[in-house]
Amino acid sequence: MPQYAEQFNMTSSQYLNTGVNSQYLVPGFIHKVMLVPKDTMITQTQSQSMYATAQAGIANNTDSSRWFPIGNFTAMEDKSSKAVVNTTSIGSFVFIRDGKYHIEFTYMRGGVQLHNKLRKKFHLQQDSWEMLIVDKDTNCFMGTKPALNSSGYVTKGYTLEQIYVEQYDFNNATDEAKFRIGFVFADVDEFNERISIIQVPDSQPLMLLNGLKDLEFQTFPAPYQVLTAAVAKLRVTTGGGATDLYTLYGSALVAITAQFSFRDASGNALTCTITLDATTQTLIFTFSGAAYTALASGAIIDCFSPTITQLIAGSIPGYANTSFQLTK
Repeated sequence: MPQYAEQFNMTSSQYLNTGVNSQYLVPGFIHKVMLVPKDTMITQTQSQSMYATAQAGIANNTDSSRWFPIGNFTAMEDKSSKAVVNTTSIGSFVFIRDGKYHIEFTYMRGGVQLHNKLRKKFHLQQDSWEMLIVDKDTNCFMGTKPALNSSGYVTKGYTLEQIYVEQYDFNNATDEAKFRIGFVFADVDEFNERISIIQVPDSQPLMLLNGLKDLEFQTFPAPYQVLTAAVAKLRVTTGGGATDLYTLYGSALVAITAQFSFRDASGNALTCTITLDATTQTLIFTFSGAAYTALASGAIIDCFSPTITQLIAGSIPGYANTSFQLTK
């Protein structure tokens, strides 16, 4: 298959002859999808460096503008309905309407933790998202040509009629627990007459595009969030505290201390320094200054980590920015 970064415009009468080229696409098993914010439009220029475009979408500092890869699917069930063709009283066939595309994926990797996040973020939220399909075999994105192809836009995600994340199936001593996410698509024309394919070089495998992990700050000892003598000791973790990141990124986080921000309930900036405690393998947050001193006991302090862009620049790639609260 050639490398190209353009849409197939199947509606153009200029390209409707039936001779078969030596290069063509037969979609393979869908190992991964990319959920993108609704009405995300990809330009011709962006499509020509699509791997970088996707990386930038995944690392967007704004959650509502971020792209979310979901994948390493282990199975897919095609629940699509067929076209409706009626038979008349004299035996003629009449095409009534197309069917509806409906696919359901099974995933194992990520377990209940990922399942929990997918239900909270995407379940029945189809009005906020569209989907690009990742074809692993040909290393391309599949989407659709915008109905009104203006301003240089060549591709958008498929319109979704429904996203649902089912309750998971228990392990029954024969089969493992199973997790499923399903998608019903709004318009079959988007897959057929208006299909759009963006080829990516094989040197940039799309299966390596993964979602961000959550960066989490937990007080030590947990779960008390109250400062002691203006000091809080925090563990830096991911995966609900399952993976401690002190050794990997403790020093890197201290190096970008200036890019943390701390504010009181009125939005006033507070001064805080961050150091390492090798004994407890925690980050020590020490507050000082007049604005902190003026806070009443029990006052809430809002704490904000560096942005995704700042984390990447500080050699902490693959993690999302976060916020947490402390109490004076």
